[in-house]
Amino acid sequence: KALDIRKEFYDKQPDAWAQDYTGSLNNLAFVYQETERYEESINLHNKALDIRKEFYDKQPDAWAKQYTTSLNNLAVAYEIIDKNKATQYYRKYFEVAHFTKTINIKMFILPYVKYYLYVQQLDNSDSLESLTQLKDNLILLYKGYLGNKYDTVIKMIYEGYKVFEHSQDKNEREKYRIFKTQFMNLNE
Repeated sequence: KALDIRKEFYDKQPDAWAQDYTGSLNNLAFVYQETERYEESINLHNKALDIRKEFYDKQPDAWAKQYTTSLNNLAVAYEIIDKNKATQYYRKYFEVAHFTKTINIKMFILPYVKYYLYVQQLDNSDSLESLTQLKDNLILLYKGYLGNKYDTVIKMIYEGYKVFEHSQDKNEREKYRIFKTQFMNLNE
């Protein structure tokens, strides 16, 4: 019902209600995703993406975070059912995202590791080279932003990935390996 109410308000005043309505679409999409209703989840994420893209095209600075969040949400939603599609949304995410001091480094690293995993699984060596170059450029950027704190932040993120080291899930183990090889050897 809350979604229906927000949709009514959005239909009457799109500029005033777009953020609330797309947020509600995403929230319900996550519920569907958690209950393995993937198609319904993807449909709602797509609705949110379409609206956010429309606003992003008009006001990129104001809508960049919401738009890239929707791209990431769709990439995550597709991970289970279509790795090619997930890769396409991760690619678009990195094409659009503008990583600045105010963007948490995790918004670079977490999607990067998953994107790298799927490109690797799809056996696309050209894309892996491009991804490595992207990573190297973003690491330099974040080292500039974070200064001496960079190594500490990376070690904290590493602790989150460490739980995957002995996982039963081979993708989780591979995410750990990707993080360790892509980010940790820069700190040794």
